[in-house]
Amino acid sequence: MKNKIGIVFAASIIALAGIGVSFAGFTDTLTAFGTVTTATVSHEIIGYSGTWVYKDLTTDALVVSDVLITPPDQNLLLVASATAGPGTPGTDYDVNLVWDNIFPCTDFCCDFSFRYTGSIPAKINAMAVVYEQGSEWVDQYLTFSFTDVNGLPVGLGYQLHYGDIVYCEFCIHLEQDNELQGLTAHGSATLELIQWNEGPI
Repeated sequence: MKNKIGIVFAASIIALAGIGVSFAGFTDTLTAFGTVTTATVSHEIIGYSGTWVYKDLTTDALVVSDVLITPPDQNLLLVASATAGPGTPGTDYDVNLVWDNIFPCTDFCCDFSFRYTGSIPAKINAMAVVYEQGSEWVDQYLTFSFTDVNGLPVGLGYQLHYGDIVYCEFCIHLEQDNELQGLTAHGSATLELIQWNEGPI
C-alpha cells in the first residue's frame, strides 16, 4: 500500500514538473509601429500680371503696357488698367481681379499663375464664374484661358503633378457701344482641382 501511495505521489510530482517545464519555455515578442500620412491636393499663387493703358501727352497715342511703368513717365497719363493681385484681406479669394476705367476696342487682360504643390497628381475639374446681381452684362465680354509653361492650352481634365505651373488669363474687350459707359460688375471665378483618378466630373 505504501508503495502504491509512493508511486502515485512520484507520478504527481513528475506530472507537475512537466507542467512547470511547459510554462518555463522560451518566449519571443514582435512589436510593430505604424505611421499614417494623407495626401494633399493644393496650390500656391506665384505671380500676377495685368494691362496698363496710357495716353501719350505729346502725340495723343494710346500706349498699352503689360507692366506698370515705374517710375512714372511724365509724358504718359495712366487712363485705365486691368490688374491681378492677392485676395483682399478678410475674404476667401486667392486672387483679386480689377478692371478700372476700361473702354472699347482695347484688350484689358490680367492674369495670375499658380504652381501645383499637392503630393498626389490632380486634374483641373471645373471652372465656374459667378456674377453678382446686375453684373451679368460683362459675361459676353469676358474671356478666360489657361495655358501651361509652354503656352499650350490647358482645359478640363488637364493633369497636374508637383511643381507644374498654369497661367490663368482673364480678358475683357468692350465693343463700341455708348450703353456700356459708367457700368460696374462684380463676380468670382473658381478653378477646382481634384485628385487625378476622380476627375473631371
